[in-house]
Amino acid sequence: MTYTNAEKMILAAPHISSPDAAKKLCAAIDSPEKRTRVIKVMGESGKSSTVILLSAAVSAAGYRVGRLTTPFIHSVRESVCVDEKPISIDLFTDSAEKVKNAIAEVKKEDADFSPSAQDMLIAIALLAFDACNCDFAIIETDTAAYSAIDAPLLTIITTINDQKAAREICARLDRQTGETVTAMQSREIYKIIFDKCAEINCRLSMPLRNAFIFMSASLKRIEFTYQTKLYSIGTGAYYQIYNMLTVIEAAEALSRLGFRISNVDICSAVLGQGIPLRFEMLSVMPTIIVDRADSENRRRRLIETLKMQSSFISKNPTVICEGGRRRISEEFALMGRDAKVTEIAEKGARKILRELISTLGENDTVIISGTSEYCEQISKITKEILM
Repeated sequence: MTYTNAEKMILAAPHISSPDAAKKLCAAIDSPEKRTRVIKVMGESGKSSTVILLSAAVSAAGYRVGRLTTPFIHSVRESVCVDEKPISIDLFTDSAEKVKNAIAEVKKEDADFSPSAQDMLIAIALLAFDACNCDFAIIETDTAAYSAIDAPLLTIITTINDQKAAREICARLDRQTGETVTAMQSREIYKIIFDKCAEINCRLSMPLRNAFIFMSASLKRIEFTYQTKLYSIGTGAYYQIYNMLTVIEAAEALSRLGFRISNVDICSAVLGQGIPLRFEMLSVMPTIIVDRADSENRRRRLIETLKMQSSFISKNPTVICEGGRRRISEEFALMGRDAKVTEIAEKGARKILRELISTLGENDTVIISGTSEYCEQISKITKEILM
């Protein structure tokens, strides 16, 4: 199997799998999840950032870490990393071929067997992590694929926005679940998680609001204290603090389980850690920011961040987006900014961006907002123009 064929196999897979497909697939490849310590991350917002930050912290403590994040931007392989780097093409294709063969074997017994793209990625990642003798496997998973791995060492629940999603996620927790760490949640969401953990006798931890003190923020760094210890994040996105607090609690949980991860490990690892498409600075003078804000919740977090950075943002920022001009204008008006919203399609964007950037002064602000794919493309063109 070539790498191209492996990618095609995953991209052609359905988004929704047949019942217990992930679990059946893992069993068919000899259950590699049983040979490593698995940390599962699920929720609605902040999963990828939490996986990336925790992986960096655990790696800094001297452990070998495999991590799986979704979705990918450039290639499927970038989702599967060991020691903070994508696995080799050879390892990816070898693992993918084993998964392909396993699917064929299961289908002989179950004609309706239909694993999703994420089921396949989880299986490929687990095989790769097993081959690399990883100490930990940190896996981002959706609700359906959660059942692929029994008895995880640790389960992390990131931000959840509604009670229905909370109940669906908690339904996947069972008595084999080890410790659970949740991000800060609303009172109603926390009660759902708390009641489920009490039912299955699972220890639950959550960041303490009164132990957090915001210190300072710039467009490239945020500093805060938590339980009297100072932390810095190499991003200007204020909402990443919530993911960072979850990572700190997860590190403390791992320490309780006998895997020491210190405050120094966390700080040294995450300060320069890149968080993909989360408040990336393209230019300082003029200020050009790209942030994936393709939903109401993400735009709300973007506005929250810009409020914290108000001294760096001009009074009349230009927002480049795919659509939704009225809504974005209204949201910026709430923070006292009269935003000029410009819809730019990817086709023909270079000419429009070149003209726009040529008119900017040192104190002007441009914010690029949209889907991952849109931000990636517009950001690439902008960087080329700035060179």
